[in-house]
Amino acid sequence: MASKKKSQGVSGEKPGRQTQKVNVWLSPEQVEFLKSDKGGPSAAVRALITEAMNMRNLAKSVKSGAKKRSRK
Repeated sequence: MASKKKSQGVSGEKPGRQTQKVNVWLSPEQVEFLKSDKGGPSAAVRALITEAMNMRNLAKSVKSGAKKRSRK
């Protein structure tokens, strides 16, 4: 990730919402995958990150649930 920058006044941005621009290097196959998404590359990246965050939270939840059960 080369740089992070607060975006200001980007079209389609909700008022009061703060976002950051992040540059990443992708392989040609990854670029094609993002471009093939109907919602556009930005929406695809946001959806992938949201899904990854949900998976991480689920894994944490499962681990903490297993620890609680083992204590009984």
